[in-house]
Amino acid sequence: MVSATKSEPTLRVESGDAMRFGPVNLLAMVAMSAAPTAMGGVVFESLSTDTNGSISNAYSSGGSYLYATSTGQAFSIEDDLILDRITFWGSTQNFNGGQLANLTGYEVIIWNTDFGSIAAQWTLSAGDVTAIATGDENIYNGLEYAISGAISGTLAAGSYVMNIGGFQADPNGDSFVWSSGSIVGGWWYTQNPTWGTWKEAPLMIGSEPGGAFRLEGSVVPSPGAIALLGLAGLAVGRRRR
Repeated sequence: MVSATKSEPTLRVESGDAMRFGPVNLLAMVAMSAAPTAMGGVVFESLSTDTNGSISNAYSSGGSYLYATSTGQAFSIEDDLILDRITFWGSTQNFNGGQLANLTGYEVIIWNTDFGSIAAQWTLSAGDVTAIATGDENIYNGLEYAISGAISGTLAAGSYVMNIGGFQADPNGDSFVWSSGSIVGGWWYTQNPTWGTWKEAPLMIGSEPGGAFRLEGSVVPSPGAIALLGLAGLAVGRRRR
């Protein structure tokens, strides 16, 4: 299982620096080193490893499309996150030669692991995302794209299932094919005639079914980091007075 990681600034104090900086400056530096960076970045990723992933329809389609399958990838995060962007990799069967033309948008659902409740959900229209061809193709000559769009929300530390599916203009036309990611195992699916009942797929020989995605955002500051920042602010304020 791949877990989110974060990079933190490091504090380096050379010999004699304590005397030169003083206790107030040292407190501020320690607080800054304990807090996450203000700028967002990658907080979780399962990069594309195989374009021949799995068909995945939007869950809210209710199994009304021809191939009637929606898939999910289990993942875990170690920290509470503030999310601002998602990227996922995929293609279509391209039977009609239009690449992504039959996809009007995408549904992103982060399920709790029992599939009894949803932790976060977004709907992205085709106009809301940027789709950039990676140069790779699936076995049907469908081009793989890195599809990226803005999202907004928080996600607590824990284990979840990422479910990404496409909305189709023609229910009988090309479906979204979610590229396989770097996580091994933990792939779930639901399909007709038991739509809404999720089953875990067995490991396959050669390649895994899905799914490749990346989450961007920032880590929620820990209570200790917030307390240090507050103490540093108070100390600086008292020194100025």
